[in-house]
Amino acid sequence: WGYWKAVRESAQVQRPMLLQVSFAVSELNGCRYCVLHQVAGLRRVGVDVSKLQAMRKDDSSLDPTEKAAVTFARKLTKSAGAVSDSDFAALKVAFPDDKAALDILLQTCAFNFMNRFT
Repeated sequence: WGYWKAVRESAQVQRPMLLQVSFAVSELNGCRYCVLHQVAGLRRVGVDVSKLQAMRKDDSSLDPTEKAAVTFARKLTKSAGAVSDSDFAALKVAFPDDKAALDILLQTCAFNFMNRFT
């Protein structure tokens, strides 16, 4: 819990965006337990459940920043070794601040760990 508290306190990226990353990663990994927790968290911060249902099909409901974060998270989740400098560069276009890009990376990695641990 100390890790999560430290990451959350210093995050540049807002909680709804981080939860969307967690949702996308958990969905891709097939961790129903984690998906349900992300849905609950996203609903608490005001994200409509229809947006999450749409994310299961495609990313047309996401704004460009959300799409960049989720696309990067999915690629890292699916095939970490295939992530290239150009993938990270695309993330940096949406999140030019190094700390914000790192927030997306850490959230992705943390939820890949949590999905497997759970």
